[in-house]
Amino acid sequence: MNFVGVPDLLTAGQSSRTISRVSQDLDRVSQELASGLQSNLVKASGGDPTRLYSIDQELRMNDVRRFSVAQAQGRSEVTQSALGRIQAAVSDFGAPLLSAVTINDQQGAEIVASSARNAFSEVVSALNSRFGDRSLFAGAATDGPAVADADAILAEIATLIAGAADAGEVLNEIDGYFSNPAGYQTTGFLGSAIDASEVELDDGEFVAYAVRADDAEIRDALASLAIAVFGGEGGFAGETAEERLQLLDAASRRSISASDQIIGTRGELGVAEERFDEASVRIAAEEDLLQQARSSIMRRDPFEAAIELSAIETQVQTIFSITARLSTLTLTNFIR
Repeated sequence: MNFVGVPDLLTAGQSSRTISRVSQDLDRVSQELASGLQSNLVKASGGDPTRLYSIDQELRMNDVRRFSVAQAQGRSEVTQSALGRIQAAVSDFGAPLLSAVTINDQQGAEIVASSARNAFSEVVSALNSRFGDRSLFAGAATDGPAVADADAILAEIATLIAGAADAGEVLNEIDGYFSNPAGYQTTGFLGSAIDASEVELDDGEFVAYAVRADDAEIRDALASLAIAVFGGEGGFAGETAEERLQLLDAASRRSISASDQIIGTRGELGVAEERFDEASVRIAAEEDLLQQARSSIMRRDPFEAAIELSAIETQVQTIFSITARLSTLTLTNFIR
């Protein structure tokens, strides 16, 4: 018969706690040996983890900046692509239209202008480009479209020019629509007059890179195409072949100017993109240095870890050996 008394219960409890502690030590040293890093921050830092906390804070800030810069790179890339579409849509009219108008080729000019409405729609589509769930040309109002439907804008302009007596009045009405705050900037532009947030590249270093669909160069591009649309289609009271040709002449020259403006905007955005690339490289280098500094503090000597692991394994074997012997101990065996 086995007898279990209070001393046996105390011994069992102590044995259980010892096994638990040794098991934890075994897990800790095994992890340290695998990672090459100590698990105890205070011990690794010699009792003062302030520098480690500072490094960890810098690493967290680097993570935020890296994400912000990566987002800015993605948005600026899509913005560049959209501006390229706008530039192409506008420049396709400039030179060919001017060439036809210069030699009074009414038919040739109208053939070029016949695709103006599609080009206007292409520009509006480009202005409504998104990166993920973010509208790129809508300023701070990133959750909705930047510009109203192209046909709706042209219909509004058609109403404004319907009573125009000549090309000059048509131009005035179109210019007024795109320059008057109560015109395009109210009914055509659906975004915010406040710019989208800047991106932080470093402490106190911010870069603004967003382009809004109500910026002057964008409005000029839209106006040049709108003039081409009604120069080709007519639709005003004083419409004649000569008046329409005057509109197409104005559209050709303005298209060339608008294309140059878009090129300038793309160049400015390119400068910002270059800064993003430089910041990305710098952030990656800073992270490497911070990780190296952290590793130098937390580094676990593999030889020492292997020795400690071997000692713990020996201790575990001893504990289980003693436990196994105690489990078979009876009064009869003890008397023997």
